[in-house]
Amino acid sequence: MVKYKLQDNKWMKDMFDLRSSWIPAYFKDVPMSGLMRTTSRSESENSAFNRVSHHGYTLNNFMNAFESVMERQRNNQIKFDFDTSTIVPIIKTPLEDMEKHASMVYTRTIFLMVQREILHSLVSCSQKSVTSGVVSDICIVKQKRTNISKKKVLVEKKKVDIDSEWNFNTSECDFEVEFNREDLTVKCSCMLFERFGIFCRHIFCILKIYDIQEIPSRYILKRWRRDIIPTTVLKRTFRYSDSSGNVEKLEEFMQKLEVFMTDIGEQGSDKLPVTKEDHIDKLYGATTNPEVVDVENPPMVKNKGSGTGKRLKSALEKATIQGNKQSRS
Repeated sequence: MVKYKLQDNKWMKDMFDLRSSWIPAYFKDVPMSGLMRTTSRSESENSAFNRVSHHGYTLNNFMNAFESVMERQRNNQIKFDFDTSTIVPIIKTPLEDMEKHASMVYTRTIFLMVQREILHSLVSCSQKSVTSGVVSDICIVKQKRTNISKKKVLVEKKKVDIDSEWNFNTSECDFEVEFNREDLTVKCSCMLFERFGIFCRHIFCILKIYDIQEIPSRYILKRWRRDIIPTTVLKRTFRYSDSSGNVEKLEEFMQKLEVFMTDIGEQGSDKLPVTKEDHIDKLYGATTNPEVVDVENPPMVKNKGSGTGKRLKSALEKATIQGNKQSRS
């Protein structure tokens, strides 16, 4: 504002007065579950509907497009649930127990984010100092921000992949982690858990030092759990009558049905099976295979060029051949 001399601009002043409502640093302790910007959410919705809708659509057309978008989202949800329940994630760090526990409780998408934090707790974080109290310890975690390209690095004698999306500026930053040794409560000054609902790399660094093998259950939000949707909701059940859940009545019904099918089979066994030709004869009123054939084959007609085994020649080609014959004589 000083550089461009906007100190007296009314709109800039109003926006600056409202900075606590739009600058993330002012509400990083508010649980947002990652939904930080309403603009990105709006653009995502616009992109989803623009694929199947048009500004000239009627209300009926729009509702059809809306149903199409909802069906696509339901299909994506089913695919994500299937991937979560069937794909076994790859363990990338020496903290195998921590990763396996995270893979069993979190959905696949959230697990990959947690795995990234676990990996960085080993690569870029270290404990700088600790102040011990009666039941709690105040740990200072130093995060080394380095420009890391996509390559394999050695983490406790194990090579792991460092993805390019984890690059940082070349600087260092300290974070304060408070850890309670009795009830295993933990809190970090970066407030990633308060904002998004998963542990940060600084907390994982401290959990490793205190030999905590699993994420405390109180910090596993139901929103991110893989079992948040009961299996009974995903199953499709059909109810035809009040006897649908009565096993004895269903068995009695099946026995009667088998007797009925047997009687039908015995009654129809004396009749000859109806063939396809019989259906055609009944439909068109004609016989497909008559005993006497009244219609003979049409007489043969020899068309021009038929049977000669040679192609038709143009007048120019005939004149050329005739000229060659005369020159040889």
